[in-house]
This record gives sequence, C-alpha cells and structure tokens, in this order.
Amino acid sequence: MATVINDYTITEWLDFEAYFRDTGMLDFKLEDMQDFTLNATQDKTALTGKNGRVIGYKKQNKAITGEGTYGMVSAGLMKAQTGGEITAADDLVIKKSELKTVTGATITTDAKAIGTAGKEIGYIKALAANGAVSATYEQATAADATHFAYDPETKTITLPTDTDPVIANGTNIVYAYERNVSGTKVTNPSDTFSETREVWIHCFGKDACDNEFYIAIYIPRADFSGEFSLELGGDQVVHNFSFDGMTDLCNPAQGSDLFDVIVYTGEDAG
Repeated sequence: MATVINDYTITEWLDFEAYFRDTGMLDFKLEDMQDFTLNATQDKTALTGKNGRVIGYKKQNKAITGEGTYGMVSAGLMKAQTGGEITAADDLVIKKSELKTVTGATITTDAKAIGTAGKEIGYIKALAANGAVSATYEQATAADATHFAYDPETKTITLPTDTDPVIANGTNIVYAYERNVSGTKVTNPSDTFSETREVWIHCFGKDACDNEFYIAIYIPRADFSGEFSLELGGDQVVHNFSFDGMTDLCNPAQGSDLFDVIVYTGEDAG
C-alpha cells in the first residue's frame, strides 16, 4: 500500500539534474546549488455583474518559472543556456601576454607560440621604469638592430642586437602570443539559442514527527533562458540560471502537467 505523506519541510538540496528530452540521457548535474526558487503563476480576470460586483473569476495561463544559483561554473549548464557545443581537445587555442625581465640576449617564453612561421609573436615592447612603452620591435626571421627573432621549438626570443640602452639588463619586456592548451571549450554562437531540458530536482525532507523522506521535483519541459552572468571579482564566482516551464506536448502521458512533486520513503519501492 502506498505511503500517504502530508505536511513536510525540505531540509536539504541534493542535486539538480537536466536530461536531453529526445534521448533521456543525462546532460549535466548541479550538486552545489546555493539556492533555487520555483515560481507558479496564473492569470485571473474578475467577472463582474451589477454595479461592478465581482461574481467570479476567469482563470487561465498557468505557468511556472525556475531560477537558481550554482556555486561553481557548469559547462553543461552553459551549453543549455547558449545552445553551443562543448569541445574537449588537446589543441585548444588561447592568447595570453607575458612580462619578462631581460637578463641577457634571449628570453624564453612560457609556452610554444603558434601561428605563421616568422610571425608567431609579432611584436615585443620594451617598458621604461615607469611602465610606459619605450620601444616596439617587430619579429623577423633573424635578429638585427631593430628586429627580434623567435624559435618556437626552443621557445626562445632572441632580442634585437642594438639593445643599449633600450633593452639593457633589468628592462621589462611585454609580448603576447597564441598557444595550444588541453581543456574544454564552450562556444556561444550568435545564431543559436538556449535549449530545453527535462529537469529533476532531488531533495531531502522531514515531517513534524521527524520522519525523513526523499523529494523529487519533476519538470518535463524546462526552456532555459539565454540570459546569465558570471561576475568576476573578489567574491565567489557563481553561475546563475533561469528557465520557463512548459507543457510537454510530445509526451501524451504527461498531459498538460507543468510539474510533479514526488515525496517518497525510499529509493526502492519494491
């Protein structure tokens, strides 16, 4: 016989899971949710009679929305928000600058610069003591009085030969280049938009008699918003998100239900 559960409180979030609606495969899982709010709304129009007296209401357009904050940055969540793709590769390209102090005729870059041969770095800038640019040098196949050279195999910059007094020892040099890294990339294309997922939210709950339960909130069709922010600064970087719930027109068994809340006593009902 089914266990009847009445009043309870949610004591702990477990996780937020999003599944592809066409295959049912898990897309991403958020385990460190800071907060989440599920909002239910409906339109209500007053029906009036004599002297404007309210004699009833017309109710329509029930809807749900969800919004939350994840304590980390999720690549899977970002994919649903952008409609882009996740790529894991050993040859992803990033561009970074480096600041080095001259201690001789050469400088070693932190990584191997990639690009057109003879133009991997392009330019270096010598800085004066106050940080201003005192001179700019262009890359060439060989170093001379006004050009520097770069060997990507040894990651060595050979400084211009006429280095006194502009690039004397102790001078700071700044330059930038592209390099290959191993990692994961999420792309946000301008012509592809946010996506829908099947969502399951899992929690722990407890009633007034301290009986513990599991709670599952099921949203069959969650349309994720493409609007989100990643605030970089002194505080913790979090990943916020929101979605609109819609009826699942492709699943007749779900009918017009917007969400289900399932409270149960164990993982296996037998």
